[in-house]
Amino acid sequence: MVLIRLALLQDSAGIGELIAMLFPESGGLFSPTDKIWVAEEEGELIGFVRFTQENERWMLNGWGVLPEVRSRGIGTELLRRALKAFKDAPVRLEVEACNPAVELYSRFGFTLQKFGSVHMLVRKPET
Repeated sequence: MVLIRLALLQDSAGIGELIAMLFPESGGLFSPTDKIWVAEEEGELIGFVRFTQENERWMLNGWGVLPEVRSRGIGTELLRRALKAFKDAPVRLEVEACNPAVELYSRFGFTLQKFGSVHMLVRKPET
């Protein structure tokens, strides 16, 4: 059974390893002020979604699950649960307009907006 929960301090090493594995260019770095949800199965971290705060906005700055557990809906449920915590706040995500994931993010209420040369997916507050 997969457990989705807000990350705890003792998850730090596992989160760093997971981020480094899924996003090698990041070096596995994250900040203690980030809000991170994890997916855990049989005591092992198998996925995460990470948000960082910039002024009053939240940025979705990483979301992934291990390749061997993909196509089970874990990533979708992870993001769905995490976004519930931000129902009253805008959430942004920087993307390339041609990124095929734009369609996936649109299912979660994100819309593509252009700010100069930067393309952002923006999810407005529910209220």
